[in-house]
Amino acid sequence: VRPFVEMSAPPPLPAGEGSIRPLPRHVVDSIAAGEVLTRPSALVKELVENSLDASSSRIDVTLSAPVVLDKIVVSDDGNGISVPDLALAATRFCTSKITCTADLRGPSDGAAALTTFGFR
Repeated sequence: VRPFVEMSAPPPLPAGEGSIRPLPRHVVDSIAAGEVLTRPSALVKELVENSLDASSSRIDVTLSAPVVLDKIVVSDDGNGISVPDLALAATRFCTSKITCTADLRGPSDGAAALTTFGFR
């Protein structure tokens, strides 16, 4: 069984935006997150949110569990990661979703609301 999720995604990023980059130290120090994924459902949620942030309109989730869950595959039709960004995609404190501490504030702080699932 291949569950299918169809949701509205955030608008695509303008050209030239969205490349993965290291966060400045002062921004890293402002983030009180260090998410540890301990359950398969948390992993699927994180991967689906990444797909939505990539402006996907179609997301397929495949779970392989002949006896125990041994494989999770999430595929989408989103923007994807460029080859130069692949190494940074798995590097600590690197992201395409924020660039400064102002990006972490919400409407109650007088700033625009966050538009990604990555930082809420």
